[in-house]
Amino acid sequence: METSYRSRRAEVAALRAELTAKGAPIRQIASVIRVRYRVGARTAYRHAHGLTQQQVADRWNGLWPTADGAAVITHKHVSYWEAWPLSTGRPPSVETLNRLARIYLTSAAELLDGEDHTQPGSTPANLGSEIVQAEPMDVLSRVDQFIAASDSLASRECDYHQLVANLIEWACRMKRRDILQRLSSAAAAAAAAPVLDGLDHGEQARVAQAFATPSRVDATVVGHIEAVL
Repeated sequence: METSYRSRRAEVAALRAELTAKGAPIRQIASVIRVRYRVGARTAYRHAHGLTQQQVADRWNGLWPTADGAAVITHKHVSYWEAWPLSTGRPPSVETLNRLARIYLTSAAELLDGEDHTQPGSTPANLGSEIVQAEPMDVLSRVDQFIAASDSLASRECDYHQLVANLIEWACRMKRRDILQRLSSAAAAAAAAPVLDGLDHGEQARVAQAFATPSRVDATVVGHIEAVL
């Protein structure tokens, strides 16, 4: 039974606690939050630490106190930095990113929401980092390797969420033309493959006639086509 939460904050807090209990690092928790709730990197890292915007501002002011009379950082500054570039906001400077990175115990690069043009093979051999760059068949092989290496998916749920996050990011970054080409190739392969060999001659004839005369499509034919897809 799915748990009902009073607010999004409570839901995120429960997810953070669950992943933390399973040993997931901050980077992984932030990645899951970022994908699941479609928020920016800076917001995801703040939630991964369980901080409010004001708490981030307080930590900032504690680490870098201002001179007498100078304005301090408030929750509004944090809000502006998180809103950019997904909506209205203010772009954080390099110094701001470096300071936020210190608060969130990560790198400044992890707090950017820009595009990733890393070439395949230029990053360390790691499932989480390479799967985004891999070709479709390589992606599928890595998924198989992940499953084979897992004693149980339940015991490695945090890794599973990271895998899902990377797959979603990879899919979102594919160009529309590339997706159409993949679908076209898949359709051609399905048409050429002996996918109906498991049916008896009568059922094969029924499906073939349905392709020739679409009005003959019935629930059984739809079921066979669904199985093929």
